[in-house]
Amino acid sequence: METSDLGGIDTVFCNVSALAVGDTPEIWVKSFRTDIMHTVNSVAAAKSHLERSKSASIVIVSSVSGFEVDFAAGSYGAIEAALIHYAKGLSNQLITKVSASSLSRRATLISKAESGTT
Repeated sequence: METSDLGGIDTVFCNVSALAVGDTPEIWVKSFRTDIMHTVNSVAAAKSHLERSKSASIVIVSSVSGFEVDFAAGSYGAIEAALIHYAKGLSNQLITKVSASSLSRRATLISKAESGTT
């Protein structure tokens, strides 16, 4: 089945992560290949279809680790920051045809009273 059989592509939603935390060369490569290249390849494969859509969008899921230094300050945080930067770049490059953005989940903190624990 071709995308034209389905009417095209309106949205690309990239939400993948190697969840590789650490600072070894192997972890950096795993993070880059999984997180960055998956996203770049997905966008590249869909770009011509998105440009023909009347309501095209690209959503790239990142992490709070991409803009705050936390337990994942090595490869994971740097790769997540790169995804945010990539989304901003796409937004600037494709501004007249495609909406591109990133979103990052934050930790939800609740008190012991709210959680039912003491």
